Amino acid sequence: MRPSKIWFLIVGAVMAHGVAGVSPTVSLAQSAQGSISQATETQNEAPQTDTTASSQMAHPADRHNLDSSADAEIDRRFNELRSELLDDRASTIEWWLGAVAVFLAFLAIFGLFGFREFRELKKEARTATEIAEKSANKARDIVREIEEKRDKADEFLGTMSAEKVAVDPDIAEQVEAVSKDPEASLLDRAIARAIFLQKDGETEGAIKIWKGIAYATEEIDIDRAANAWFSIGYLLSQAAEESITGDKVKFEEALGHYDQAIRLNPNLPGAYNNRGVTKCRLGRYQDAIADYGTAIRLRSDEAIYYDNRGRAKADLGRIAEARADFEKARDIAKQAGDAETVSTVEQNLRNIEGARNA
Repeated sequence: MRPSKIWFLIVGAVMAHGVAGVSPTVSLAQSAQGSISQATETQNEAPQTDTTASSQMAHPADRHNLDSSADAEIDRRFNELRSELLDDRASTIEWWLGAVAVFLAFLAIFGLFGFREFRELKKEARTATEIAEKSANKARDIVREIEEKRDKADEFLGTMSAEKVAVDPDIAEQVEAVSKDPEASLLDRAIARAIFLQKDGETEGAIKIWKGIAYATEEIDIDRAANAWFSIGYLLSQAAEESITGDKVKFEEALGHYDQAIRLNPNLPGAYNNRGVTKCRLGRYQDAIADYGTAIRLRSDEAIYYDNRGRAKADLGRIAEARADFEKARDIAKQAGDAETVSTVEQNLRNIEGARNA
């Protein structure tokens, strides 16, 4: 066998090993060695009488035919081996292609179900979001409505005083409606309680509650505190008026509370007017006229302020000035359609005219 054939076989085995990823080199070499041994045995089976003589008598053509047979056998074995290797590789590739196909099919099925599930979850999430937004909007509307009602209640009760309740009995009913609101503040409930006590004639109880409101709000709501002190002064003045002889102690006490209200809110015309009335009860007419003047400056469209100042001036004998105040009060009352005040002022005018003629 030619050496070139052997080397060609070995190189082919190495290349086959690199392509198929297996190790056929030993098998291929053994196969080649077997082929060589078989050829040698074939040669040994030839009749030999004299080894030396036969070798010398062998024709070169016979040796060429022997080499050709060996080469053909090697080529056949190599082709068989290559076919086996290619078949094995094809089977391996076929197996892997099947596995990949199954895996891809699994992914496709999982993806389909996953997409459907995701779509359902997305739909449910969208529905839940819409419901949450509607609930949030409704809650905001409710909160806004509550805040508006509370603001109206605060505005209504923020300017409330004992005097307003006495002048307008309907206010008590409005206050009762506010007090029944579950969202009403503790402060609003306290004001409502003081008003109810006043309406029931429990003046002392109403004064205690107004004092609590005054102390509680002086640092946070000056206007409410001023109205509270004003209400206490009013209730004390009314209690003094109702006494047979006139309780000067209560009048003096009322003045102190009016002072507190004016200290907190210097722009409270009612406090100046009521303080002037209380000073008149104590015979301090000149001081009263000053308070009436301040009340008129703060609110010039109030007929009662002019009427009260006219009385104080009449008590001091300043009849002309008193008449001017009474006439001003009558004009304002007529314009406002307040017939009761018009009647009262006209009676005051007749009184000063009678005193003048006398």
